[in-house]
Amino acid sequence: MPYLPLTHRVTFKTRLQKQNRFTVPKLLRWEYKMEPTEVLNVTVQVLGAMCVRESYVTKMLTEGRIVIPKFIKALLQQDVGFEIQAIEVTLEPT
Repeated sequence: MPYLPLTHRVTFKTRLQKQNRFTVPKLLRWEYKMEPTEVLNVTVQVLGAMCVRESYVTKMLTEGRIVIPKFIKALLQQDVGFEIQAIEVTLEPT
């Protein structure tokens, strides 16, 4: 299977980690040759809450993690009303 750059939308579910971070799965990073310099549109949706999602533009850190800005996390928690544990992430090229 040839490895292609990220040219379309990719969605996965993950846990929110310390310091408002989540890790992009290695298989996705390898399959789409995702580099830390690549700018991505990130959409975060809280699992278990309907229509609670926020989008932002960012780069991936060198170890494959993406940071959710504090303001975006505050907006998500305000809409949900409970501590965020699991999220659904959509990555798109800019």
